Amino acid sequence: MENASKALLMAAGILIGILILSLMVYLFATFSSASQEARDRIAQDKLNEYNVQFTKYDGKEVTIYDVVNIANTATETNIYYELTSSDKSSSSYYVTVNLKRTGEGSYTEIQKDYGTPSSTDIQSIYNNYIQQDLNKINNTTGLPKYDCKVEINQKTGRVNKVSFTQK
Repeated sequence: MENASKALLMAAGILIGILILSLMVYLFATFSSASQEARDRIAQDKLNEYNVQFTKYDGKEVTIYDVVNIANTATETNIYYELTSSDKSSSSYYVTVNLKRTGEGSYTEIQKDYGTPSSTDIQSIYNNYIQQDLNKINNTTGLPKYDCKVEINQKTGRVNKVSFTQK
């Protein structure tokens, strides 16, 4: 009789141990999925924060000052990731800014690559565009306007091209 009660106590102890282990595994799985969801949410927020720098201009009419601002943002991004125009693959973070002005047949890239022209060179290009637009000011319409179109890379979910077309 005494051996039977000890056996029952041992069995109960084993069952309680298994129950505690099962509870620990369940809690671990629950907390790890919750932390993964939190990491995914943070990554999505960072992606949205990155993209909004460019998408806030999408479909809007902008001036040359906005074009230069976006080109500078793209330049800073490309320099941060140490990217050049040769990195324009479908999985790259490279941001291209294109400008098509009246009288020009095609788009011209206007941002600086990592390791390419110095910032003074790119600034002189921007100053040239700004001066040309200032020379075109019409008393009734002001500075020439540009339509903005933003493209998002399907693989990375990041903005990879911003195109401006002069109206």
